[in-house]
Amino acid sequence: MSHRVVAVGATALLLQPHDDTLRIPLRLIVGITGDQLLKNKKHAEYLSSWKQRQDDVVDFLVSVLSFTRLGREKELEIQEVNEPVPNGKGIFTKLNSCSVTIECVEIQDPFGPTITDESVTALVVSGETKSGGQAVNEKRAEKGWRALEVFEVDVLRATEEDSGHSETSFESKISSSAIRQRIAETSRGSSL
Repeated sequence: MSHRVVAVGATALLLQPHDDTLRIPLRLIVGITGDQLLKNKKHAEYLSSWKQRQDDVVDFLVSVLSFTRLGREKELEIQEVNEPVPNGKGIFTKLNSCSVTIECVEIQDPFGPTITDESVTALVVSGETKSGGQAVNEKRAEKGWRALEVFEVDVLRATEEDSGHSETSFESKISSSAIRQRIAETSRGSSL
C-alpha cells in the first residue's frame, strides 16, 4: 500500500540505510518533542532547541529526498505555523523537485498529530517505541478513525559488536540520551 501522509518521530529518522519500507509520501509529518517536555530529561542542558532540532531534521531529509542541483532557495518553500494548533508550532518545508512536504510539528504528548490529523495513514516507529503505535491506534479507534499502518524500523547499534544483542534489548542503541551523557562526561573531563 502506498501512503500519502506518513508520521514519524524524529528519533526514528535514524533508519537503517537499506530500509525501503516506505515509498516517498506527499506529506511526511515529523513529530519533534517540544522544549517543555524535555526540560526534565537527563543532561537537558546539552539539548538543542526545538528550532535547531527541526533544522537538523529538515537538512537530513532534504539531503536524502532531493535529487536536484537547484539552489536551496529554488528547491524549498518554507512556511512557519505559530498560531495555536492542536500540536503547537510547526514548520512546513516543501521540496519542489519531488512535491514532498516535510511537516515538522512540535509535539506536547506521546501522540502528536496522529490523533488530530485523520489524513495520516501510516506511522514509522522503532522497536523501542512500537507500543506507542498500538496506543495511537487505540486512540484513533476511539474516534472512529481507521488504524494506521505501523512500520517498525531497526534501532541502530552504537557499534558492530552490539549487533548480536537481542531484538528487545536497547542497551547498546544509539540514543540522544546516550549522546548527551557522553557530551556531559567529556565536558566534565575537560574542565578538570
